[in-house]
Amino acid sequence: MKRLCFLVVASCFLFTADAQNFWFGPKIGPTVAFQQWNNFDRQPLFTNHAAIFIESYAEEDDSGSVYAQIGFHTRGSSIRFTNGFTSDIFSEGIEFNNISLQGGIKRFLTNTALSSTYYSVGARLEYTVNTNLQDQNSEFFDPFFPIDNFTNKFNYGISFGGGYKYNFSQLFGGFIELSFHPDISYQYQQTALPIGVTNPFTGSVQTIAERQIRNLTVELSVGINILRKVIYE
Repeated sequence: MKRLCFLVVASCFLFTADAQNFWFGPKIGPTVAFQQWNNFDRQPLFTNHAAIFIESYAEEDDSGSVYAQIGFHTRGSSIRFTNGFTSDIFSEGIEFNNISLQGGIKRFLTNTALSSTYYSVGARLEYTVNTNLQDQNSEFFDPFFPIDNFTNKFNYGISFGGGYKYNFSQLFGGFIELSFHPDISYQYQQTALPIGVTNPFTGSVQTIAERQIRNLTVELSVGINILRKVIYE
């Protein structure tokens, strides 16, 4: 599956880079990141993302396109413990800062000279640049919390979503889109700890089972389209 994702992404980059006419531009927006951990009460992490993209363009029979993009995305979740009433007694975000390469296809549901609606499906390859997890060599090491040493640096997954595009002119436009990014691989894998670990919030001693987590991220993006068009005279 990892090789298939690589082939999809590489093919999209090569196809769009070889095209004479193509759309390109930046996009940014808020992110809601989710994860499932077996030892913590997981809550969403609210963060943001940014990317630049390139997309094929055809003047005739423009029913769809091929796209590729590279971006910076924060995956993760939050840990929250409450006092049983209204306020948190502890809240901490778990962040994995990833460089993401993505490639796929877009299909237009409606497409006019002024605007269009579309859906997209693609594959992703990601590299984790850094995290905010503790390290085994840190001064205040606590095995109750996640450890950076068990982070998988390379991950892969799929992406799908939809959006609305508006053309301000023939060569310039803007868009808004909502996308979902579930991982197939594990972002984090930690073997079970054979000894008891003290819960810093309850004081009880408990065992830490095997930890395996995948990312699921929801992103709302706004961006601009710039058309690079070759005109023959």
